[in-house]
Amino acid sequence: MKKLNLWLLASLFVAAFTLAACGSDDDSGKPDSRDIPGGTEATVEDLVGTWTISGHDVDYTYVFTQTELTINYDGQIEFKGAYTLKDGVLTYDNMEFKPALLKNKAALVLKIVAKNRETGAEYEELGQLLYKKGKTITDTANDIQGNWHWYAFGNTQEIRTALKLTGNKFELIIVTWGEKYVGTFTYNNGLITLNTSEAFTSREPHTGYGELWGNMDPATLEADWAVLDREYWHVDAVSGGPFIANGTEAYGIVANLMALYHKK
Repeated sequence: MKKLNLWLLASLFVAAFTLAACGSDDDSGKPDSRDIPGGTEATVEDLVGTWTISGHDVDYTYVFTQTELTINYDGQIEFKGAYTLKDGVLTYDNMEFKPALLKNKAALVLKIVAKNRETGAEYEELGQLLYKKGKTITDTANDIQGNWHWYAFGNTQEIRTALKLTGNKFELIIVTWGEKYVGTFTYNNGLITLNTSEAFTSREPHTGYGELWGNMDPATLEADWAVLDREYWHVDAVSGGPFIANGTEAYGIVANLMALYHKK
């Protein structure tokens, strides 16, 4: 499922925007960690150590020294080289990120500035979420309550994923796939596990993927729901992965892509 999940979202993601941090001549979107709610600006000393994240088909390890960064993805070295941290900007491999430390410096959020190719408007996406080895995320289910939306390409009129957490119950809508899941969840050390009891589709039932979105309105999430056969469930694209809520924002993984959620 890894390649299929990634393709379904990434193909739409790449088609609509380009990363302003990658070779852009426009400096107006300069990263600034102060833009991350509740974030503490990182120092080199804070970064030094091993940071990891894992989820559905995702396994990253970042190792920082005072001057060098090694990124390991699924057991293979993806990057090894120098990095800089200056004026709230983390730079490596010709990429610039807004870094911020959260949860008593147990979590590291790296945002990236993106630009919509059609409108030229700049907005932010989550570049990476990492947990520091040896530290614990002490948040509980009470700390992640809310109705969280991951919007499409910086457009708050179109939702990619909606995750509603109330008590120990969840409702998850993966808009791109026209799917809705409900059930209970558990939360421990920054990882959310969804225990699905029912699933529904806005596409023609009993047809697998069918048409993306189906009859769902990606702005209102209204749809004519039908029961989704268990063999077509893709809730594992979200379940079992990291999830951190911090005021008006939350951060996690959806189908191998880092997701920046906003509280509705």
